[in-house]
Amino acid sequence: MRRISQVFAIALTFSCLFFGTSTAANSNPDEWDFLHWCVDRDRLTTEAKHTVEMLLEVAETTDCDRAHAVLQQSDRLDLSEKSIADLRPLATLTHITHLILYGNRIRDISPLETLIHLQQLQIWDNCIEDLTPIFNLPHLISFNIGNRANCKQRDRPLLGMNL
Repeated sequence: MRRISQVFAIALTFSCLFFGTSTAANSNPDEWDFLHWCVDRDRLTTEAKHTVEMLLEVAETTDCDRAHAVLQQSDRLDLSEKSIADLRPLATLTHITHLILYGNRIRDISPLETLIHLQQLQIWDNCIEDLTPIFNLPHLISFNIGNRANCKQRDRPLLGMNL
């Protein structure tokens, strides 16, 4: 029995060294923190990778550890006019209170439903189709959705809005 345990421990150590543990331990991007998104950005969709790169730009660094620390200390985030389409990398920044996302290519805001401290959200000039993901944010007191003139479905009412 002891021999089997030793062999198993050696095999496990070898596999961790050979295959790595960062993504093997948690391969679901929806459960990653920003550091995972950043380190594994070359494996992401083009849209998610672009969002990570814009977050690095805002953090004024290309170092993932440093960017993670900067973003964790920021309660305001301005990602306006950055051609962002995928908000999933923002989902773990739950401490954010003010978020500016106007002038992007955003359709799906469901990743924002995890931003439980969010107070102000500016998402105008995007093609958002459903506002219900932000309805249960307990501290949201102000949001601006405005201009949808460039959207193909601009005449279709937003889901969640009784207009």
